[in-house]
Amino acid sequence: MEVKTSQLNCAAYLSARGHKLLRVEAAGNGHRFCRFVFECGPETQRDMDSYFEFRANIDARTYAHALAKIKRMAREKLEEETRNARNWASP
Repeated sequence: MEVKTSQLNCAAYLSARGHKLLRVEAAGNGHRFCRFVFECGPETQRDMDSYFEFRANIDARTYAHALAKIKRMAREKLEEETRNARNWASP
């Protein structure tokens, strides 16, 4: 089972809490944003609920590093999708 989110901050929180990121998917019209897919372990939904209920508690430095990593992965995925679209459209 998988848990998906398109929110960078939530993905960074889950990553910082040690949840396994399975993949990053391009999504939306024209692949304008990313969806982060995590393995659904016993604590994943609980941590996601904590995040959305403003009960998330994590070290700031750990979170900052996870957020930078998630942003980099999103940028790389969108750049890859853009390259693929250009290659597909080229004669």
